[in-house]
Amino acid sequence: MAQKIKLADPIYLATTLIDDISIDRMKEACKNYGLMESEKENEFIVFADEKGNKLRFKVKEVSNDRTPIVEVVSKTPHKEIIRILTDTGFSSSSHGKYVKGDKYAHRITICSFSKGILTFTKERI
Repeated sequence: MAQKIKLADPIYLATTLIDDISIDRMKEACKNYGLMESEKENEFIVFADEKGNKLRFKVKEVSNDRTPIVEVVSKTPHKEIIRILTDTGFSSSSHGKYVKGDKYAHRITICSFSKGILTFTKERI
């Protein structure tokens, strides 16, 4: 049996899952990090850690474009969330929003959060 990788915080995993469009690969990544699959919530596939943090994701399909949506219901303190986001390349955009990417990438990743829920989305620019 493969050894599980210890995950410091599901937010780190969310910052990489947002770059994928394969539900199977996303599920496998969560399992590799020792997260346990839970019941679906509003079309989201849900994984949780032993601390009660939840990582939820789905892939939205619109006009042949697959766009991942990743959410983290986090018990992590606000200051630590900001540190994780900046450590993973996000910069502050506006109140409660962080952005990763640039105008040359044609797509940016947006993380908005409030009340312990972080939502990661992709947006064309």
